[in-house]
Amino acid sequence: MVKSAQNSPTLIKYLIWLYLFLLVFEGALRKWMLPAFSDPLLIIRDPLALLIYVVAYQKIPKSVINPYTITVIVIGCISFATTLALGHGNMFVSVFGLRTLILHIPIIFVIAYHLDREDVIQIGKAFLLISIPMTLLLILQFNTPQSSFVNRAPGGTYGASITGALGKYRPPGTFSFITGVVQFYTLCIGFLMSHFLERKYLPMWIAAIVSGALLIAIPISISRTLMLNTAIVAILAFYGVYRAGGSMKFVIRFVVVGAIGFAVATQFDSFDEAIEASSARWENSTGEQQGGFQEAIVERFFGELTRPLRNISSAKFFGEGIGIGTQAGAKLLTGERGFLVGEGEWERLIFEMGALLGLIVIAYRVILTYKLASMAHKTLGQQNLLPWLMFATSALLVFNGQWGQPTTLGFTMVGAGFTLAAMKKKQQPKPSAKSNLQSSQPKPPPPPPPGSRKQRALA
Repeated sequence: MVKSAQNSPTLIKYLIWLYLFLLVFEGALRKWMLPAFSDPLLIIRDPLALLIYVVAYQKIPKSVINPYTITVIVIGCISFATTLALGHGNMFVSVFGLRTLILHIPIIFVIAYHLDREDVIQIGKAFLLISIPMTLLLILQFNTPQSSFVNRAPGGTYGASITGALGKYRPPGTFSFITGVVQFYTLCIGFLMSHFLERKYLPMWIAAIVSGALLIAIPISISRTLMLNTAIVAILAFYGVYRAGGSMKFVIRFVVVGAIGFAVATQFDSFDEAIEASSARWENSTGEQQGGFQEAIVERFFGELTRPLRNISSAKFFGEGIGIGTQAGAKLLTGERGFLVGEGEWERLIFEMGALLGLIVIAYRVILTYKLASMAHKTLGQQNLLPWLMFATSALLVFNGQWGQPTTLGFTMVGAGFTLAAMKKKQQPKPSAKSNLQSSQPKPPPPPPPGSRKQRALA
């Protein structure tokens, strides 16, 4: 998919960093700083993405125009035309649906071609450091009423947070909604795993604080998805260490520092309250009354994949029109947010675009997920764990994440881009900065001393 890359121009790196900044703090602009411009700020990264493509194309054209981007652009243009001619016909909704489908896809390849492993590590450091004040903000939002300033919703309104459990609401941090918190911390967990299992990014005392921040954020988010994402990343991380031939002593180090982080987390009274609220949320939504883990989680996940395929005969051949299945599109058409053609992503694609084009886009995403998995898995044989961890944090988003939600769309593209960029090593690390995985490999035996019997035998 990406064989090599030239040294990235500085301007591109600055623009990618700005894209990431807006991804993390876009909600803060919409809620607290510029609430009157909440709706246009929803797509604030769109013009930046176009600027990134112009600059990237001048340096490496295939980082913008390649078979992956051409395919989705062609599909998007066909869907746009059929939407106006045979679908809902609303120009604004159609444009929003088109940008959802094609505008941000090239970000994956721009990151892949213009960044390398060291760049991804620097971004990881920044994300881990940001997680500390982000968690403090979550604690403040968790403990204050919905009428407080920190709990404002986009547009400056109050009381729009999603209910969690035991009278608590799910804190959105600097994001517009809780989905941003889930995806941000999932990515942070991947970077933290790389820190402990592969290479130290931060001093140990800072890593312990970050570990405590993440351990607090998981229950305080009152999100089952974040809990499950944490388990998935951890399982794939330990598999990656085993596959790469790393020593389990680094897993032990991770557990020890994690215990220290847990000790830090327990110093906050909100941690115990969050554990209670999160446990209640899990029981209410995943307990025996809901069919248990098998029905509430496993069957629900596979149901979202199979339901649109079972109901495909009820979809129009060219669908209802792109954009209609997004919440922004629903608001433009009806005045209220909601899911007009189903909440699941594959269901949205089929009922928006029709059976043929919808299935093509689904196949596109399945193939992209497989390609990322295959390439990331191969790097484990090179003692490079970071691509595998980045894939672990973004696999489900690429596969069937809800791209109609702008924050989810952004984290999908940067996660997939990080997976590819982390495969490119600028240079071999110095001995003092040797990765844990490399240091765990057996060293060759020393040559026999001169004049020894073994040396004479070799001669």
